[in-house]
Amino acid sequence: MGWPRKRSAIEKCALLKPDCEGGEFSFLESAPDAVMSMILKVVGEYHHGITRCTHRDLGSFLAGKNFEVKTWESQSLPNFSMGFLCASRLRDNRPAL
Repeated sequence: MGWPRKRSAIEKCALLKPDCEGGEFSFLESAPDAVMSMILKVVGEYHHGITRCTHRDLGSFLAGKNFEVKTWESQSLPNFSMGFLCASRLRDNRPAL
């Protein structure tokens, strides 16, 4: 799946929840800046050891795109290493024109 190449009528995406079984980082990394700027919140789960990218890589990427990122490990599955990520767009403090 790729990102739309033509401009759409969508101006904002309130919540994006990718579920790509380890492909979330490459999916989001491939998004044009114009698409990333429309997203207000990203939530999802992560699993350790599935891909070369970690949840820290994804968090750093999203922080670089003006998101505040929070992660937490799951405590319910002791033999399965996974966690959750929530990234919220930081407010733009520039004055309105």
